[in-house]
Amino acid sequence: KDSSTIWILTQEEGIYRFLPERFDLQAEVLALGGLPVEGGQQVYEDRNGNLWIPSFGNGLYRLNRGNDGSWSQTRFHEENGLPGNNVKCVLEDREGNIGAGMYGTGLVRLADEAFAIQSFDREGPGNNVTAICIADSVGWYGTGRGVIRVDRNGGEVRLLEGPGYGLPGDAVSAITVSPSGDLWIGTAGSGIYRLSAGGKRFIPQHVSDGALENVINAMDFHGSHLWIATGKGVCGIFTGTGETRWFTISNGGLPHNTVNDLEVDASGRVWLSTLSNTVCYIENDSVTRMIIPVGGAMNIRSITRDPAGDIWVGTYGNGVFHLVDDSAFNFTAREGLLSDYCYSLESDDHRYIWVTHRGGLSRIGIEDGHIGIVREEAGIDAGMDFNLNAVFRDHEGVLWFGSSRGVLSYDPDREKGLPPPPALTVTRITANDRPLDPAREIHLPPGRHDLRIGFSGISLKDPDGVRYSYYMEGLGDNWSEPFTENQQVFNKVPDGKYKFLLRAMNREGIHTEDPLEISIVIARPLWKRGWFYLLLLMLMTAAVVSVIRQREHHLLMEKEALEQAVRERTGEVVRQKEEIEIQRDAIKLQNERIRSINKNLTDSINYARRIQQAVFTPPERLHAFFPDHLFIHRPQNIVSGDFLWLGEKEGKVVFTVADCTGHGVPGAFMSMLGITLLNEIVNQPGKQDAGQILDRLKFEIINALRQQELKESHDGIDIALCVYDPSAFELQYAGGFNPLILVSRGELTKISADPMPVGIGAISGRNFTRHTFNIRKGDVVYLFSDGYEDQFGGPDDKKFSRGRYRDFLLEIHHLPMEEQKRMLEQSLDAWQGDQDQTDDITVLGIRF
Repeated sequence: KDSSTIWILTQEEGIYRFLPERFDLQAEVLALGGLPVEGGQQVYEDRNGNLWIPSFGNGLYRLNRGNDGSWSQTRFHEENGLPGNNVKCVLEDREGNIGAGMYGTGLVRLADEAFAIQSFDREGPGNNVTAICIADSVGWYGTGRGVIRVDRNGGEVRLLEGPGYGLPGDAVSAITVSPSGDLWIGTAGSGIYRLSAGGKRFIPQHVSDGALENVINAMDFHGSHLWIATGKGVCGIFTGTGETRWFTISNGGLPHNTVNDLEVDASGRVWLSTLSNTVCYIENDSVTRMIIPVGGAMNIRSITRDPAGDIWVGTYGNGVFHLVDDSAFNFTAREGLLSDYCYSLESDDHRYIWVTHRGGLSRIGIEDGHIGIVREEAGIDAGMDFNLNAVFRDHEGVLWFGSSRGVLSYDPDREKGLPPPPALTVTRITANDRPLDPAREIHLPPGRHDLRIGFSGISLKDPDGVRYSYYMEGLGDNWSEPFTENQQVFNKVPDGKYKFLLRAMNREGIHTEDPLEISIVIARPLWKRGWFYLLLLMLMTAAVVSVIRQREHHLLMEKEALEQAVRERTGEVVRQKEEIEIQRDAIKLQNERIRSINKNLTDSINYARRIQQAVFTPPERLHAFFPDHLFIHRPQNIVSGDFLWLGEKEGKVVFTVADCTGHGVPGAFMSMLGITLLNEIVNQPGKQDAGQILDRLKFEIINALRQQELKESHDGIDIALCVYDPSAFELQYAGGFNPLILVSRGELTKISADPMPVGIGAISGRNFTRHTFNIRKGDVVYLFSDGYEDQFGGPDDKKFSRGRYRDFLLEIHHLPMEEQKRMLEQSLDAWQGDQDQTDDITVLGIRF
């Protein structure tokens, strides 16, 4: 820490402190619960007075001396994050980071002390924490199967799940504790359960018989009044009397029945975040709305209050909003958020609003709006996903975040303070690709020079947060906006005297106090000197006099030649005028013929579209068999090569989505042929499964198109066909190139199609495969052509892609089908932008 103390580590006698000024040797640490110093490699004192001992075989020890002079120890080893237990050395850098040099595994930086991750046994309670409540010395954590109880004093971890504790085995989505000490939990679909103080079993609490009313998203107490956010409104329960009061769209005026989160303020107002662009609060049994002005739909997922009482909301796709009076201030990824998709929101007792995302945290300065990103320094990696509204602030101000890797805690009191600015140095300077010495004033010969200045700002704590700003005195008047590139290029810099000023800053906005300076002088060329201008003036005067005299002579000669040329050209112009008039009349006649032909073609195609629509399955027939469905059909041209067909045979429903070869008129002809053949095949007597129907359709198409060899015709149909038996809840599927997506109980399954079309293909003589599986209530099936996933667009003008398409279907499958359709169309429009439509697009989704 300073030169007044020398620490000495021994093999067998512990640690000594030597004071050189007094020549005094003191035994400070002899034993700490069996601290094995036998493998000790070094003793190091950091700026806070902690002692660090790297060891061979036992990891890294930190010794902290309390106010009473006693020492406590913390050990870092393989079990809590080190890549090994063999540590060679330790060092503290200028930012307060502790780095450990390992034997064979490189350099390790220890995570910030303010953050800690608590994981649980994957074979027992699991690590996916979906709800949190800290009450006194007990931590309650909800998981996908039950509740984990952690004694924060003794460290005991106990799992409460299943019928033995009165729990349904459903995911726990909300936890709160009543003023009397009772534990209340909400589940993802089984309602509410209560564990009385000192009790051993949870008791179900009846709220409603409806399914959505038992989807519990959040709970909070205000006195004896329990407020519950559900999938169908908000319920208030007076726990003393059992009296309930519901607020929904139709009963109370909520903007949406899906209430994601709630917050009760000091005055008893209940603030709600809903699946809409409207924040509202309940006061005296009345709902007051506050609309956030945004374009399009919005999903407000989280809500919290800062220490001043202002409301902050987090959204899914629109970032964070700070509501002040009648104004809403928006923070998005453009302003520095890690992502616009927010999973929870909480305020600490100091100066930040904390936002969770997939793979990290954002924190917004309440006073200045400055945004910081927290990832590696807290031990968060890219695979760590934070769960929706799994966040809690305890009475000590510690924040707790539930994630797929356990519980992440943040203690603001352990924050080390604002970090110093990055260390800044110039790494390279070139002029016209010629390297220069950055340590000296730069002098360049006359001319325009391309200057390239490379530099580096070093911050080991947050290397991704380093930004730069420069001011080129002589070329600009102001400092540049902060940027992240570690070089700056100045093209074609003219002669003159310049001074390049550079400063680096960290994510907190703290920059180097004295900017780095580089002086650059580009010499003036010969022609910019005074005597050169005088000589040039004399030469120009003589030249002007000579030119004037010669010009007068040439003008007289040119006048005669010009008069003769005018006479000749006048005759040519008259002839050309007559020829142009003749060509104009001919072009006008051709344009009229082209317009007539184009009109006739367009009328014919429009008539073909009406014929095609007449044979397509009408919407009311689809609705009659599957009331809960979505259907999107966007032809690329007037007529389409995609089609949806539905039929009934012997109490079973046959339905298909098909993509014919080509689009426009050729595709439309193929679709008419496919529909006609399907009607004939399905209506034939006898039992046919999904594979047999496609085999028969393939045979008929090959005969209809007279396809004998692969090289003759590539016309065919990519198809996904299903046969649904409502009485047995059984679904058959067969497909050519077009797969089927099944989402059951939150899990997506892709049923692959056979790699051949309905028609002649590279694989001949092979029958289509029939897949059969049982359907459960609530399962969702998607059939589609390849138009959606092949649509070009986005920031890099790439395809939407099949992987992104499947992930999006899994993300929205739980929503109502009409809402899914709206989100699919909105996502497609946003991706496509101003691009032309690539292909016909058809999507069919059915919820059973």
